[in-house]
Amino acid sequence: IHQGDESPSTLLWEVSGNDLEEPSYVFGTIHLICSEYVAEDERVSSALDQAELLALELDMTDETQMSQVQQLSMNEGGHNISSDLKDSVVEKIDELIQPQMGMGMSQAGVMKPFVIQSMIMMAEMENTCDEGISSYEDILLESAQQQDMEVAGLETAEFQIGLFDDIPMDEQLDQLETMATEDNYVTDQFDELFDLYLHENIQGLYKLFEEDEMWVQYKDGLLDTRNQAWISDMKELMDEQPVFFGVGAGHLPGEQGVLQLLKDEGYSVEPVH
Repeated sequence: IHQGDESPSTLLWEVSGNDLEEPSYVFGTIHLICSEYVAEDERVSSALDQAELLALELDMTDETQMSQVQQLSMNEGGHNISSDLKDSVVEKIDELIQPQMGMGMSQAGVMKPFVIQSMIMMAEMENTCDEGISSYEDILLESAQQQDMEVAGLETAEFQIGLFDDIPMDEQLDQLETMATEDNYVTDQFDELFDLYLHENIQGLYKLFEEDEMWVQYKDGLLDTRNQAWISDMKELMDEQPVFFGVGAGHLPGEQGVLQLLKDEGYSVEPVH
């Protein structure tokens, strides 16, 4: 990860004060990224070494939670959303996901729109990334497992997927159609996203999200409410041991962002460059 010289931005923050015996760390992850962009980062390794617990949005080592994710990703009654989309859109989605995922909408359509959206993203990225795709969550989990470190989750699968269920189905389908049919929709978004992420520009990432109408409309649920709910768990965990928190980088900035909410609770939150 390159540090932009002119920018005070960083993805890694140290949390101390409030009678914490040892500092904890908050790191902004990106859920999907091209593998070639992932570099060994001394700061992150060092912070992980000092922590006794890795806390992610979801505990991906918890098999119950993971099977919940699968169950909750399906449409009610096994409904296939192909029938709710224009034939031309279904064909386009098939074109995008079939080669990479080995299935088209005849099978994938029983899943909720947000799952199919992530399939499109992954398929598009597989086509554009030189070395395939990585997830920072997976990388952090691997490190934690090598160190026999415990893992925790800040929320449940039910809560996380419920946030998407709050968005009306017709809006979800419109978003899916846009993603599938607008030329370079995904790749253009990712180019900008990766660039900001690699320069650790969390304010820029926040601005990028604010250009997305659906995100702005549901920001309270998708971001603010979650950040607020996490804080009490974060406090509790940090009181017990030094923790390395890995949460989506979009959760860090803003007045209702995790960093500001921790400051509001009286912690000292400092950038780690």
